[in-house]
Amino acid sequence: KEEFFLYFSNGDNSIGVIKSDAPIGRTWTDPLGHALVPYLGNCEAIPRFCDPSVLLDTNGDAYLCFGGPADNASAAESTNQMRIAKLGPEMYSLIGDAETMEVPYGYGDSDLIQIGSDYYYSYRVDPKLTETKTVNGVSLQKDCIAVMKNNTPLTGWDKNKLQSVLLQDDGSGNNHHCIFSFKGKYYCIFQKEWALQSLNCTAKGFATAYIKELSYNSNTGSIVGGVLDRTNDSAGVRAVDTVNPFDAQLAATMACGKGVSTEWVNQHTVTATDIGGFIGVKNVDFGEDGATQFIFSLNDQGENFSEYTVNLAGKLTGIHSIYFRFNRRNFKFATWQCKK
Repeated sequence: KEEFFLYFSNGDNSIGVIKSDAPIGRTWTDPLGHALVPYLGNCEAIPRFCDPSVLLDTNGDAYLCFGGPADNASAAESTNQMRIAKLGPEMYSLIGDAETMEVPYGYGDSDLIQIGSDYYYSYRVDPKLTETKTVNGVSLQKDCIAVMKNNTPLTGWDKNKLQSVLLQDDGSGNNHHCIFSFKGKYYCIFQKEWALQSLNCTAKGFATAYIKELSYNSNTGSIVGGVLDRTNDSAGVRAVDTVNPFDAQLAATMACGKGVSTEWVNQHTVTATDIGGFIGVKNVDFGEDGATQFIFSLNDQGENFSEYTVNLAGKLTGIHSIYFRFNRRNFKFATWQCKK
Protein backbone atom coordinates (compact mmCIF):
# COMPACT_ATOMS: atom_id res chain seq x y z
CA LYS A 1 0.00 0.00 0.00
CA GLU A 2 1.40 3.38 -1.03
CA GLU A 3 1.31 6.08 1.64
CA PHE A 4 2.41 9.71 1.85
CA PHE A 5 3.78 11.55 4.89
CA LEU A 6 4.10 15.25 5.65
CA TYR A 7 6.46 16.38 8.42
CA PHE A 8 6.06 19.89 9.79
CA SER A 9 7.31 22.26 12.47
CA ASN A 10 4.72 23.22 15.05
CA GLY A 11 5.73 26.77 15.91
CA ASP A 12 9.36 25.63 16.41
CA ASN A 13 8.19 23.78 19.55
CA SER A 14 7.91 20.28 18.08
CA ILE A 15 7.90 18.23 14.86
CA GLY A 16 4.61 16.68 13.79
CA VAL A 17 3.63 14.21 11.08
CA ILE A 18 0.43 13.46 9.17
CA LYS A 19 -0.24 10.70 6.62
CA SER A 20 -2.49 10.07 3.64
CA ASP A 21 -3.16 7.57 0.86
CA ALA A 22 -2.86 10.38 -1.71
CA PRO A 23 -0.58 13.45 -1.86
CA ILE A 24 -3.44 15.77 -2.79
CA GLY A 25 -6.93 16.00 -1.37
CA ARG A 26 -8.37 16.13 2.11
CA THR A 27 -7.56 12.63 3.34
CA TRP A 28 -4.70 13.55 5.69
CA THR A 29 -4.88 12.09 9.21
CA ASP A 30 -2.80 12.30 12.40
CA PRO A 31 -1.43 8.79 13.12
CA LEU A 32 -0.09 9.66 16.59
CA GLY A 33 -2.37 12.21 18.21
CA HIS A 34 0.71 14.03 19.48
CA ALA A 35 4.03 15.37 18.21
CA LEU A 36 6.67 13.04 16.80
CA VAL A 37 9.55 15.11 18.24
CA PRO A 38 10.73 16.00 20.97
CA TYR A 39 9.65 12.59 22.30
CA LEU A 40 13.20 11.17 22.12
CA GLY A 41 16.54 11.61 23.82
CA ASN A 42 19.37 14.07 23.08
CA CYS A 43 16.99 16.88 22.15
CA GLU A 44 16.85 18.76 25.45
CA ALA A 45 19.34 21.44 24.33
CA ILE A 46 17.66 22.30 21.03
CA PRO A 47 16.03 25.76 21.20
CA ARG A 48 14.02 25.35 17.96
CA PHE A 49 12.41 22.23 16.52
CA CYS A 50 12.25 23.59 13.00
CA ASP A 51 12.69 22.75 9.32
CA PRO A 52 12.30 18.95 9.26
CA SER A 53 13.70 17.05 6.28
CA VAL A 54 13.19 13.33 5.58
CA LEU A 55 15.21 10.97 3.39
CA LEU A 56 14.16 7.44 2.44
CA ASP A 57 17.42 5.96 1.21
CA THR A 58 18.12 3.14 -1.24
CA ASN A 59 18.36 0.65 1.63
CA GLY A 60 14.76 1.39 2.57
CA ASP A 61 15.75 3.22 5.77
CA ALA A 62 14.33 6.66 6.60
CA TYR A 63 16.00 9.52 8.46
CA LEU A 64 14.68 12.77 9.92
CA CYS A 65 16.82 15.93 10.22
CA PHE A 66 15.66 18.94 12.21
CA GLY A 67 16.67 21.69 14.63
CA GLY A 68 18.14 25.15 14.83
CA PRO A 69 19.53 27.73 17.26
CA ALA A 70 17.54 30.33 19.16
CA ASP A 71 16.86 33.50 17.21
CA ASN A 72 18.85 35.54 19.71
CA ALA A 73 21.81 33.14 19.86
CA SER A 74 25.16 34.24 18.51
CA ALA A 75 26.50 32.65 15.33
CA ALA A 76 29.18 30.89 17.36
CA GLU A 77 26.48 29.10 19.38
CA SER A 78 24.73 27.69 16.33
CA THR A 79 27.04 24.77 15.50
CA ASN A 80 25.58 21.94 17.62
CA GLN A 81 21.83 22.59 17.40
CA MET A 82 20.98 20.18 14.54
CA ARG A 83 19.84 16.60 15.06
CA ILE A 84 19.26 13.50 12.93
CA ALA A 85 17.19 10.46 13.93
CA LYS A 86 16.19 7.20 12.31
CA LEU A 87 12.50 6.72 11.60
CA GLY A 88 10.68 3.47 12.23
CA PRO A 89 9.44 1.36 9.32
CA GLU A 90 5.92 2.83 9.53
CA MET A 91 7.46 6.36 9.20
CA TYR A 92 5.94 7.87 12.35
CA SER A 93 8.05 6.46 15.15
CA LEU A 94 11.72 6.98 16.02
CA ILE A 95 14.38 4.34 16.63
CA GLY A 96 16.77 5.28 19.43
CA ASP A 97 17.90 8.75 20.40
CA ALA A 98 18.66 11.57 18.01
CA GLU A 99 22.29 12.07 17.02
CA THR A 100 24.00 15.46 17.27
CA MET A 101 25.23 16.95 14.00
CA GLU A 102 28.21 19.31 14.21
CA VAL A 103 27.03 21.75 11.56
CA PRO A 104 29.34 24.79 11.20
CA TYR A 105 27.30 27.96 11.83
CA GLY A 106 24.05 26.10 11.08
CA TYR A 107 20.77 27.97 11.27
CA GLY A 108 18.20 25.34 10.31
CA ASP A 109 16.83 24.74 6.81
CA SER A 110 17.91 21.08 6.86
CA ASP A 111 17.91 18.99 3.69
CA LEU A 112 19.26 15.44 3.30
CA ILE A 113 19.73 13.57 0.01
CA GLN A 114 21.57 10.49 -1.17
CA ILE A 115 23.71 10.30 -4.31
CA GLY A 116 25.13 6.85 -4.92
CA SER A 117 26.45 5.58 -1.58
CA ASP A 118 27.07 9.06 -0.18
CA TYR A 119 24.80 11.30 1.90
CA TYR A 120 24.64 15.08 1.49
CA TYR A 121 23.31 17.36 4.20
CA SER A 122 22.73 21.00 3.26
CA TYR A 123 21.68 23.90 5.46
CA ARG A 124 21.48 27.67 5.82
CA VAL A 125 24.48 29.42 7.35
CA ASP A 126 23.58 31.72 10.24
CA PRO A 127 22.44 35.16 9.01
CA LYS A 128 24.08 36.75 12.06
CA LEU A 129 27.57 35.82 10.84
CA THR A 130 29.44 39.13 10.57
CA GLU A 131 32.51 37.95 8.68
CA THR A 132 33.64 35.12 6.42
CA LYS A 133 34.56 31.97 8.34
CA THR A 134 36.74 29.23 6.85
CA VAL A 135 35.94 25.69 7.98
CA ASN A 136 37.61 22.62 6.45
CA GLY A 137 38.84 24.83 3.60
CA VAL A 138 35.33 26.14 2.81
CA SER A 139 34.59 29.87 3.09
CA LEU A 140 31.22 30.44 4.74
CA GLN A 141 29.32 33.71 4.58
CA LYS A 142 25.99 34.53 6.16
CA ASP A 143 22.88 33.19 4.42
CA CYS A 144 24.75 30.90 2.04
CA ILE A 145 23.58 27.29 1.65
CA ALA A 146 26.42 24.94 2.64
CA VAL A 147 26.81 21.20 1.98
CA MET A 148 28.30 18.42 4.08
CA LYS A 149 29.13 14.96 2.72
CA ASN A 150 29.23 11.70 4.68
CA ASN A 151 29.35 8.00 3.85
CA THR A 152 26.89 7.12 6.62
CA PRO A 153 23.51 8.78 7.25
CA LEU A 154 23.16 8.73 11.03
CA THR A 155 26.57 9.30 12.63
CA GLY A 156 29.85 11.04 11.87
CA TRP A 157 28.46 14.45 10.92
CA ASP A 158 31.24 16.77 12.09
CA LYS A 159 32.83 19.94 10.73
CA ASN A 160 35.35 17.90 8.73
CA LYS A 161 32.48 16.69 6.55
CA LEU A 162 31.83 20.22 5.28
CA GLN A 163 32.38 20.00 1.53
CA SER A 164 31.31 23.15 -0.30
CA VAL A 165 28.95 26.09 -0.61
CA LEU A 166 25.92 25.02 -2.62
CA LEU A 167 24.43 28.48 -3.17
CA GLN A 168 26.23 31.74 -2.48
CA ASP A 169 23.75 34.42 -1.44
CA ASP A 170 23.42 37.62 -3.46
CA GLY A 171 22.98 39.73 -0.34
CA SER A 172 19.19 39.56 -0.17
CA GLY A 173 19.04 36.59 2.21
CA ASN A 174 18.31 32.87 1.86
CA ASN A 175 16.06 30.67 3.86
CA HIS A 176 14.47 27.38 2.90
CA HIS A 177 15.64 25.11 0.10
CA CYS A 178 15.31 21.55 -1.18
CA ILE A 179 17.57 19.49 -3.50
CA PHE A 180 16.13 16.83 -5.80
CA SER A 181 17.02 14.87 -8.93
CA PHE A 182 14.91 14.70 -12.09
CA LYS A 183 15.77 12.92 -15.33
CA GLY A 184 19.45 12.65 -14.53
CA LYS A 185 19.91 16.25 -13.36
CA TYR A 186 20.04 17.85 -9.91
CA TYR A 187 18.05 20.94 -8.97
CA CYS A 188 17.56 23.17 -5.95
CA ILE A 189 14.30 24.92 -5.13
CA PHE A 190 14.91 27.94 -2.93
CA GLN A 191 12.99 30.98 -1.75
CA LYS A 192 13.82 34.67 -2.20
CA GLU A 193 12.05 38.02 -1.98
CA TRP A 194 12.96 38.91 -5.57
CA ALA A 195 9.31 39.21 -6.63
CA LEU A 196 8.69 41.84 -3.94
CA GLN A 197 11.79 43.71 -5.04
CA SER A 198 10.67 43.65 -8.68
CA LEU A 199 7.38 45.25 -7.63
CA ASN A 200 9.18 47.82 -5.46
CA CYS A 201 7.09 46.51 -2.58
CA THR A 202 8.00 47.67 0.91
CA ALA A 203 6.51 44.60 2.60
CA LYS A 204 8.99 42.11 4.05
CA GLY A 205 8.98 38.37 4.62
CA PHE A 206 6.96 37.28 1.58
CA ALA A 207 9.15 34.88 -0.38
CA THR A 208 8.65 33.25 -3.78
CA ALA A 209 10.01 29.86 -4.83
CA TYR A 210 12.69 29.67 -7.52
CA ILE A 211 14.60 26.78 -9.07
CA LYS A 212 18.25 26.44 -10.08
CA GLU A 213 20.10 23.61 -11.82
CA LEU A 214 23.05 22.25 -9.85
CA SER A 215 26.34 20.86 -11.06
CA TYR A 216 27.32 17.40 -9.77
CA ASN A 217 30.84 16.11 -10.35
CA SER A 218 30.78 12.31 -10.15
CA ASN A 219 34.59 12.14 -9.97
CA THR A 220 34.91 14.32 -6.87
CA GLY A 221 31.40 13.81 -5.50
CA SER A 222 30.89 17.57 -5.20
CA ILE A 223 27.60 19.34 -5.87
CA VAL A 224 27.43 23.13 -6.33
CA GLY A 225 25.08 25.77 -7.69
CA GLY A 226 27.20 28.93 -7.73
CA VAL A 227 26.27 32.51 -6.88
CA LEU A 228 22.59 33.38 -6.95
CA ASP A 229 21.70 35.94 -9.58
CA ARG A 230 18.31 37.64 -9.53
CA THR A 231 18.15 38.21 -13.30
CA ASN A 232 19.31 34.79 -14.49
CA ASP A 233 17.82 32.65 -11.73
CA SER A 234 14.41 34.33 -11.97
CA ALA A 235 14.13 32.98 -15.52
CA GLY A 236 13.96 29.36 -14.36
CA VAL A 237 15.78 26.36 -15.80
CA ARG A 238 16.03 24.67 -19.17
CA ALA A 239 13.32 22.17 -20.04
CA VAL A 240 14.40 18.52 -20.06
CA ASP A 241 11.23 17.18 -21.70
CA THR A 242 8.00 18.21 -23.41
CA VAL A 243 4.34 18.15 -22.39
CA ASN A 244 2.13 15.58 -24.17
CA PRO A 245 -1.14 17.38 -25.02
CA PHE A 246 -2.85 14.10 -25.96
CA ASP A 247 -2.79 13.00 -22.32
CA ALA A 248 -5.13 14.74 -19.87
CA GLN A 249 -3.20 17.59 -18.21
CA LEU A 250 -4.11 19.32 -14.96
CA ALA A 251 -4.82 23.01 -15.46
CA ALA A 252 -2.88 23.61 -12.25
CA THR A 253 0.26 22.36 -14.03
CA MET A 254 1.43 25.67 -15.46
CA ALA A 255 4.67 27.46 -16.30
CA CYS A 256 3.26 30.93 -15.61
CA GLY A 257 0.05 32.66 -14.70
CA LYS A 258 -1.53 35.94 -13.67
CA GLY A 259 -4.87 36.88 -12.18
CA VAL A 260 -5.66 33.27 -11.20
CA SER A 261 -5.75 31.10 -8.11
CA THR A 262 -6.01 27.38 -7.41
CA GLU A 263 -8.85 25.71 -5.56
CA TRP A 264 -9.57 22.15 -4.49
CA VAL A 265 -12.88 20.76 -5.84
CA ASN A 266 -12.26 17.00 -5.59
CA GLN A 267 -9.11 17.80 -7.59
CA HIS A 268 -6.84 20.76 -8.18
CA THR A 269 -8.54 23.42 -10.31
CA VAL A 270 -7.71 26.91 -11.54
CA THR A 271 -10.10 29.84 -11.30
CA ALA A 272 -9.77 33.46 -12.39
CA THR A 273 -9.46 36.16 -9.78
CA ASP A 274 -9.36 38.78 -12.57
CA ILE A 275 -11.12 38.88 -15.93
CA GLY A 276 -8.34 38.46 -18.45
CA GLY A 277 -6.33 36.27 -16.09
CA PHE A 278 -4.34 33.52 -17.80
CA ILE A 279 -2.14 30.48 -17.38
CA GLY A 280 0.65 29.38 -19.71
CA VAL A 281 2.12 25.95 -20.49
CA LYS A 282 5.53 25.71 -22.17
CA ASN A 283 7.08 23.07 -24.45
CA VAL A 284 3.82 21.45 -25.55
CA ASP A 285 4.62 18.95 -28.33
CA PHE A 286 1.76 18.47 -30.78
CA GLY A 287 3.91 16.31 -33.05
CA GLU A 288 3.80 16.01 -36.82
CA ASP A 289 0.23 14.70 -36.89
CA GLY A 290 -0.96 17.65 -34.82
CA ALA A 291 -4.13 18.44 -32.90
CA THR A 292 -7.53 19.42 -34.26
CA GLN A 293 -9.52 19.64 -31.01
CA PHE A 294 -9.16 20.85 -27.43
CA ILE A 295 -11.24 19.22 -24.68
CA PHE A 296 -11.74 21.13 -21.43
CA SER A 297 -13.12 19.92 -18.09
CA LEU A 298 -14.93 22.85 -16.46
CA ASN A 299 -17.23 23.47 -13.50
CA ASP A 300 -19.69 26.32 -12.91
CA GLN A 301 -21.02 25.25 -9.52
CA GLY A 302 -21.08 22.32 -7.13
CA GLU A 303 -18.61 19.47 -7.53
CA ASN A 304 -19.60 18.11 -10.96
CA PHE A 305 -17.49 18.82 -14.02
CA SER A 306 -18.51 18.84 -17.68
CA GLU A 307 -16.40 18.37 -20.79
CA TYR A 308 -16.42 20.94 -23.59
CA THR A 309 -14.88 20.33 -27.01
CA VAL A 310 -13.51 23.13 -29.19
CA ASN A 311 -12.62 22.48 -32.84
CA LEU A 312 -9.51 24.29 -34.06
CA ALA A 313 -9.58 26.28 -37.27
CA GLY A 314 -6.56 24.33 -38.48
CA LYS A 315 -4.15 21.64 -37.39
CA LEU A 316 -1.70 22.60 -34.65
CA THR A 317 1.69 20.89 -35.07
CA GLY A 318 5.17 21.16 -33.56
CA ILE A 319 6.28 22.43 -30.15
CA HIS A 320 4.61 25.55 -28.74
CA SER A 321 3.85 27.51 -25.60
CA ILE A 322 0.08 27.74 -25.15
CA TYR A 323 -2.03 30.05 -23.00
CA PHE A 324 -5.53 29.78 -21.56
CA ARG A 325 -7.25 33.14 -20.94
CA PHE A 326 -10.25 33.57 -18.63
CA ASN A 327 -13.01 35.88 -19.87
CA ARG A 328 -15.02 35.57 -16.64
CA ARG A 329 -14.68 34.53 -13.04
CA ASN A 330 -16.45 31.91 -10.90
CA PHE A 331 -15.81 28.74 -12.86
CA LYS A 332 -13.25 26.04 -12.19
CA PHE A 333 -10.85 24.79 -14.87
CA ALA A 334 -9.73 21.23 -14.06
CA THR A 335 -8.07 19.57 -17.06
CA TRP A 336 -7.37 19.97 -20.76
CA GLN A 337 -6.52 17.51 -23.51
CA CYS A 338 -6.14 17.48 -27.28
CA LYS A 339 -7.43 15.16 -29.97
CA LYS A 340 -5.84 14.48 -33.34
